[in-house]
Amino acid sequence: MDAFDTLQELITTLQRHRAWLAEHERLLRHQAAVPAKPPPGLMITTPACACTVAIARWGEREVLALREALRLSLGAFAERLRVPPSVVATWEDRRQLEPPNLMMQAALDDLLKLADQDTRTRFARILQMPPMRSTGHPGRPQFGRPATAAPLRHGEGPQATR
Repeated sequence: MDAFDTLQELITTLQRHRAWLAEHERLLRHQAAVPAKPPPGLMITTPACACTVAIARWGEREVLALREALRLSLGAFAERLRVPPSVVATWEDRRQLEPPNLMMQAALDDLLKLADQDTRTRFARILQMPPMRSTGHPGRPQFGRPATAAPLRHGEGPQATR
């Protein structure tokens, strides 16, 4: 019986080691894909205010805003971060109280830093808009994704219509 218990402990230890090794290899692949330092002079600014966009803690709204600013589907966004799509879906879920872990927040920071100026501007403007939710129908869900479309006003912009 003692030998069986010892064998079970060894099997469990081996499984944990393999899981750790797989995670370590995934981290090394991620670090190889993302440069250690952004190119010199890269600033995340918006033309309107010339301020730097820095995210203190990535939450549901910020992850969704980045994905929409990059114009990526959930699957393509997850692939770029090298995580399963279910992980990104969990981050974007309003009911999920736990934000991405620190390693993933760093990966999101890197993705934002490497984005072009148009994407960074779009990201900043999406975050400046108030979240809009559909409340006009009786069977509306309690939770939903915030809409990130800017409301149109008559007379604004070159293609405004009356």
